[in-house]
Amino acid sequence: MIKADLHCHTLASAHAYSTVFELLTFAKKKGLSMLAMTDHAPALPDSPNIWHFRNLRTLPEEYDGVRLLRGVEANIMDENGALDMPDKLLSALDWVIASFHDDAYRGSDIQTNTKTWLNIIENPCVNMLGHPDRLPFEFDHETVIKACREYGKAVEINNHSFRMKRGSTRDLEDIVRVCKKYDVLIAINSDAHVCFEVGEVSDAERLITDMGYKKDLVLNYSPEMILDIVSKKRGTDG
Repeated sequence: MIKADLHCHTLASAHAYSTVFELLTFAKKKGLSMLAMTDHAPALPDSPNIWHFRNLRTLPEEYDGVRLLRGVEANIMDENGALDMPDKLLSALDWVIASFHDDAYRGSDIQTNTKTWLNIIENPCVNMLGHPDRLPFEFDHETVIKACREYGKAVEINNHSFRMKRGSTRDLEDIVRVCKKYDVLIAINSDAHVCFEVGEVSDAERLITDMGYKKDLVLNYSPEMILDIVSKKRGTDG
């Protein structure tokens, strides 16, 4: 059973439906000890103002035994790897996901999308590549995932993909295969947009189990490993 869910949205993202309290309450019910609050960054039309992210420090680090990571799902804006929040703010957050969304950037061909991911991977503020199976943002799996290994980035296997995106399963299988080849950290996340989805990663977990993925490379099983990543990003010991 997973102990952490590293991709969740509150109603600050207008197409989501739950409060921080509701997410944390359901995380506790699901047996989680860690939750990352990662609302959409400002480039998407339903996103909160940047002040929302500047003020995340007012939230408690822990509630009822659940550690809360203050984070964001940042939007990739161009092939140079620009994100829609300043690095100074991103570096102050616990958990930063970088994702393609076609309302922010429509992408291009496989070569350009690959170059874009490589530029994102080099950004020290970014912790994880968000739903990399998203169409039409195809990329060279070998090149990008090998770079994730070099730079210590996690690759997300997003549970939403199995029911929301036609044709994603085959792409996810290949992503997992290449991650396994290079011993890359992965994260199986709910991408919850309502509290009832928190910790729901059954499809993603089934895929990595069937493919024999090493548990010690799956962040969701080890809050300690996640906190180590957060501490190193902050340049602290915890």
